[in-house]
Amino acid sequence: MLISDIVAGGSAIPPYDILIIDEAHQLENVATDQLGFEVSARDVDDLVGELAGERGLLNLCGAAVQRIDVAQSRRESVDEATSLALPLIPRLREAAAELSLSVSAAVFPTKSRASSFDPEKRITEDVRSGPSWRTVEKSWENLDILLGSLNRAVSALATAMDGIDSDGMADIESLMSDLAAVGESIGALRSRTGELVANPSDEAVYWVRQSARSSDVFLNGAPLHVGQLLEDALYSKQNTVVATSATLSASGNFEHITERLGLDKSRTLALGSPFDFYESALIHVPRGFPPPNSAEFQLQLEAVVSEAASAVDGRTMALFTSHAALRATASAIRAAMSAQGIQVLAQGIDGPPAQLASRFLEEPKSVLLGTSSFWEGVDFVGDTLSVLILARLPFSVPTEPVFEARSEQYENSFMEYAVPEAIIRFRQGFGRLIRSDKDRGVVVVLDSRIVARRYGREFIKSLPEMRVTDGKGRGVGEVITKWLEYAG
Repeated sequence: MLISDIVAGGSAIPPYDILIIDEAHQLENVATDQLGFEVSARDVDDLVGELAGERGLLNLCGAAVQRIDVAQSRRESVDEATSLALPLIPRLREAAAELSLSVSAAVFPTKSRASSFDPEKRITEDVRSGPSWRTVEKSWENLDILLGSLNRAVSALATAMDGIDSDGMADIESLMSDLAAVGESIGALRSRTGELVANPSDEAVYWVRQSARSSDVFLNGAPLHVGQLLEDALYSKQNTVVATSATLSASGNFEHITERLGLDKSRTLALGSPFDFYESALIHVPRGFPPPNSAEFQLQLEAVVSEAASAVDGRTMALFTSHAALRATASAIRAAMSAQGIQVLAQGIDGPPAQLASRFLEEPKSVLLGTSSFWEGVDFVGDTLSVLILARLPFSVPTEPVFEARSEQYENSFMEYAVPEAIIRFRQGFGRLIRSDKDRGVVVVLDSRIVARRYGREFIKSLPEMRVTDGKGRGVGEVITKWLEYAG
């Protein structure tokens, strides 16, 4: 709502001069989504669907002036505007489909490659300078001309309808409002497609997303930097801005988040946790665990999830960064868990996140397998959750368009951008375990990079002081059991 208020020009929230932003680690992503755009041929279909057909605006406006006592010239103006708009509708649908096809051909070498391996791809200067992009530009020019013609027809229809003395008839007022909304939609479509195809900004990133289930192609744009936009449109207008979260710092400082959010001139304060993590939580990184890029990793992961859940009779949550790994794990452990009376709740298989969280709370004799939705924002206080398994360090996918474009702004993008981003997500995931001063539990980290790589120390350094063990050769189940006996 806060960012929507910026987009709406300050009309969504009443005036204020003190702003407190909780969960501020989410601000950049939310601003990126809200200040960006996504358009597709579906938007054109929706637009012309508002106009065409028996319940479309063109027919409703014509019917309205026929039943109201208006001048003949006004009826003729409505008919003329309608006759201008109707022939454009099938041509617009064709032009939108043509633009989608040409963009897909220019960005994705083959359809199979796009749908199977790379559903999102950034539109780089190399793509724009390729021979196929001229076809994209021609397709866009055709669509833009048709949208301009439709806009003129809709404007003419609105002019013809304006000022009708209908004794306050609600349907006339509603029609005028709907025509204005269609005009705004046409303007937004022209602006967004024009920006992406012909007039890209140096301060934005553009990409194409192709649906894995259909041939739908979505054109996307987002600001490269939201910090300055937030400063200009939000911070500078307030007397005081407080940005707060449990996970704003990385490696013991706020440099990353203040730079990303445009808060580099702010004062910072880090407060300790009210919980005694040294006595309530243990980090276990199993000794000799295969690296995440090895063939053995998935099999060992499945074994650890089963062993951990068996050791504590359910009460286990495993967080993944890959839906494929989650599905494979659910399939592999379900029979063995069921034999022990432990239910497996897998995101995307056994229900949506909110439903799974409720079921886990109702029946803790469960192992919950989740991805991004469960890395933050869920609370399982008390004995419901005793073991949290983090399958991998939550690094962003390097080829994700916005992440890739922003990475290029850094001299050492991995250490300066990728690692701090992953640390903040890691801290969010870690925070699912201890939610009160009475909670006790074990965090099992299966990504050996946390101890094998130098940057892994930054993840440990960013957590509260606590015990870290490799188990000294003991099994995961034994480590968990002994710790809970000690901490309990």
